[in-house]
Amino acid sequence: MGNVLTDQCRFFTIPQEFVESGRLRDCSPSAVKLYTVLYYFAQKHSAVRLEFSNAQLKAHAGLDTKSISSARDQLRTLGQITFQKGSMGVYTYVLLNPITGTELPAPQGRTGIKRYQSSPKAHRDTRITDTRAKEHLKVRLEGLPAGTTHDIGEEEPSSAAFRCFSCKRSEFWMRGGERICARCHPDPKASTFQRQPLIPSASELGF
Repeated sequence: MGNVLTDQCRFFTIPQEFVESGRLRDCSPSAVKLYTVLYYFAQKHSAVRLEFSNAQLKAHAGLDTKSISSARDQLRTLGQITFQKGSMGVYTYVLLNPITGTELPAPQGRTGIKRYQSSPKAHRDTRITDTRAKEHLKVRLEGLPAGTTHDIGEEEPSSAAFRCFSCKRSEFWMRGGERICARCHPDPKASTFQRQPLIPSASELGF
């Protein structure tokens, strides 16, 4: 059979038996998507055993976890693949010979295995989550409203509320982008006049 895509664009192959046997007709759309993605990466990595998380398959095929589960079960029933669940929710998918039902051999000179690799986005999400956790902690320590947003290490907006947890006063001075209570920890660089004890409030005097 000639390939009409030769010299036209990049392409990858799927077994003709998948169509001619009627399995394509019997497959759900989700199973077809999963089968297509598996063969795309099989050809790309010269692999017959492929490790994927559900999140990775969702990114490529647009399938949710439930659809992926039903799709791989159907492909296994039809004798197209077999699979095994590993640690951390990573599945190993094994491509089968659609005629004999046996595992496809690894290409000559290749291991035939595509190992799982976490995506760069996962690392970005981890960093984002960590940054948000630090921001939330900073908000709690400074008494800012829960919805206040800012970048760690940057000077806080002057309009943001400040209240010292010790003396409950709102006067502060800046040190390296951090607001310091002017009553509990007077600014050592301030003038003598500025460093005079603040007048206590009526509540502090017991009125």
